[in-house]
Amino acid sequence: MLVIGYGNTLRRDDGAGVRLAEALVEDPLCSGIRVETGHQLTPEMAVLIAEADVQGVIFFDADVQAVEVSLARLDDAVPSPSAGHHLTPATVMLYADRLYGHRPAAWTVSLPAFDLGHGDQLTEQAEGGVVDEAIRD
Repeated sequence: MLVIGYGNTLRRDDGAGVRLAEALVEDPLCSGIRVETGHQLTPEMAVLIAEADVQGVIFFDADVQAVEVSLARLDDAVPSPSAGHHLTPATVMLYADRLYGHRPAAWTVSLPAFDLGHGDQLTEQAEGGVVDEAIRD
């Protein structure tokens, strides 16, 4: 299993996806899970997804519109092409499939974001109620 946590860790709760992914590395129940983090999704992540031993991918990201932690399976629909520097999980999965011929099952985990102001600490709601809850579940 490959976990990709992404978000801006200098914009408070926007870094919740990165924080959750990093917390999995420390959890003994999650041994064997490969974790990657980044400020944003990049085309190079398709190479990681395309490795033969990757059976599934989970993307962790903060979302200001989310009201609770939610899990959604990515379908195999072809996303519209990327515009600019922002890639979606579906686009990165498409790159892995089209460029390297490997498209494992994939899911997204959306974490509620309460504050995207400047700072490198998550809010109390994101740290306790979101990240800790997502790890337990």
